[in-house]
Amino acid sequence: MKKPSSLSIPALIFLLILAGSIQTYAQDLVAPEPPRAIESEDLNIRQFNNNVDVIFVQSYHTPLSMQEVVAFYREQLGDMEVREEGKHYRADIMEVEVKSSGILKVHAIPRNPGVSVKDIRSLNPGRCHSAYFRPFRDMSQQLEQYSRQDYQDVCARYGYLEYAYYGDSDQMGADGRPLTKDEVLYREYIARLEPESAEIHDLEEMSAEAQRLISQGRMEEARDIFEKISKYQQEALTTGMQGVPDTEQTEAADHWDEWIAFLQELDQLIYPTAVFIDVHPKAWPDDDWLHENIAW
Repeated sequence: MKKPSSLSIPALIFLLILAGSIQTYAQDLVAPEPPRAIESEDLNIRQFNNNVDVIFVQSYHTPLSMQEVVAFYREQLGDMEVREEGKHYRADIMEVEVKSSGILKVHAIPRNPGVSVKDIRSLNPGRCHSAYFRPFRDMSQQLEQYSRQDYQDVCARYGYLEYAYYGDSDQMGADGRPLTKDEVLYREYIARLEPESAEIHDLEEMSAEAQRLISQGRMEEARDIFEKISKYQQEALTTGMQGVPDTEQTEAADHWDEWIAFLQELDQLIYPTAVFIDVHPKAWPDDDWLHENIAW
């Protein structure tokens, strides 16, 4: 089979008829985006360990319940197979035949491109590297009443929060951008449990935003932020803080239960449903081997 890009218009039409007159949607997907969709590269990367997998699928968050999203796709595509009751539903839309194993990692190629709807709480928790799990790492390393296993248990239970989506709040960050609801909650806990870290966080955020503006050539805006940082530092000196708070790690205090409460509150803010839609074969990478060894 030739690359789709080299086919004539009549030939493409013929192939679409053979494939069951499959419609294509945004970004050449085999199914429509879910209602109120938020595209998520982060969800893609975290769910698919092999980078090859990522090029065959697009991932989305939606604030709708899984039941609402499944009902949407049943109306659009027909019945969805129950892979795991209440956690995973799947609709296969077309069939792809791989003729040769070749050098491409063919396990990554979707044989039945379609759409999956999943409860985000059921997804692989990942490694919990985000700031939201940092207090548990610190306490498990520094306090004898907690172990590495305790930290790993927290990660296994709440790790999905690391790549969940929470939506924007009505608050603005020090860098002038809207804060997401999880960021607002995190700042509330940091300010109460680790006030020194909260001050450092504000300065780091402002400095990062200034660097971003410099990279875009927006020097005047970056200069304004650096002036704010300088003013903050000066105020700190005059109020007896002896400069910017010390960034050296101090011994963790035992706030395990409070940080567990933080994770539980985060859970109430998440967009609960993740949707994975496969890319239509005609939009797969322009790879000679791939298009010579698939049929759809």
